[in-house]
Amino acid sequence: MSKAEDRISYIEDNVAFLMPAERAYQFAAFAIVQSFVEFYDKKMELAHLLPTENVKFRLHYRLDGIDDETFAFFQSIGLELKTQPESLTRVDMELDFTEQRALEFFAFDRHVCQIYGGLSGVQVNPAPKIRQVKPALMGDIIYIDDVENPIEFLLNAKDDEIACIIGKQSWLTYWSTAMGLPTVELLEPGLKRAWMSKWYSPVYRQLEIDQVSLLPACIRDLAEVVAEIKRREEKAA
Repeated sequence: MSKAEDRISYIEDNVAFLMPAERAYQFAAFAIVQSFVEFYDKKMELAHLLPTENVKFRLHYRLDGIDDETFAFFQSIGLELKTQPESLTRVDMELDFTEQRALEFFAFDRHVCQIYGGLSGVQVNPAPKIRQVKPALMGDIIYIDDVENPIEFLLNAKDDEIACIIGKQSWLTYWSTAMGLPTVELLEPGLKRAWMSKWYSPVYRQLEIDQVSLLPACIRDLAEVVAEIKRREEKAA
């Protein structure tokens, strides 16, 4: 160890994220976990009152409520994490991202990811960074609820094959939107529009099921947006 390294002191935090059990909520929670982990050291440097030239910040964290199979699924879809979770015997802070905690704020008519963000001091778009797939201009229109094995279908999706994913609001439409695929989400009566919306995506649309007559126009609108995105990409290349 060099003399400079020898003079460095470390401030370490052990954080436990109490994760939700439902997959759609997990997508929202992982968006917050990603940002919290990625920017932890920078936020700590800005918040620290003492000079940080010889101080480094380290975050250790665990994911409570996420079993190995679930974590393997998120790894398989390309979830990006700056550092990996650990097994911790001691924690300094718990962040409760369970469904029960989120539903305490249901009346505020906000996105569940905004609720988790408010609990953790993180502001981020409501979808985690995962593997991206480029949509097709003239590709397939897929009703994801009718696909025999939707997980395998989305895992194997390739660039310029799929023009649009259509399905009832679920973790599958959360996944397809996070991948960058044009997605039309159909809401059952009584569901709040904001709670699981993917408003950040220019290729996402939301329709209530009794508005299904608007679906063709919605698909055309998404195709126009995709065409414009591709034109801008070609111009910038």
